[in-house]
Amino acid sequence: MEAGAWWDFRRSAIAVRAMTEAAAEHGVDHRDVSAGSGAAASDPADPAVEIDAHQELAVVRHVLGALGDRPSIAADVGSRFTLGDYRQLRFALLSSPTLRAALDGEPASR
Repeated sequence: MEAGAWWDFRRSAIAVRAMTEAAAEHGVDHRDVSAGSGAAASDPADPAVEIDAHQELAVVRHVLGALGDRPSIAADVGSRFTLGDYRQLRFALLSSPTLRAALDGEPASR
């Protein structure tokens, strides 16, 4: 069996939540955004829910198809993420003495 692409891994559905919310503010129904992606069956607000990369990309295509080429949509979607959405990064920040140590993967001192 051949290994998948580096980006092809299961991930949190949090990005789908952010894209759905942003699209809704521009008048796009959440069902249109997630149609055919398989992401609609799960609750994207639940941080435990995971989706495939292909599902996330399908939502991206639907959002861009519905809203067109709006440079502000990326900033709008990105502004919806919080530190809490990045569970591993949050843990690293909380358990490291400095930001640099967290990003370098240095273990916390005892």
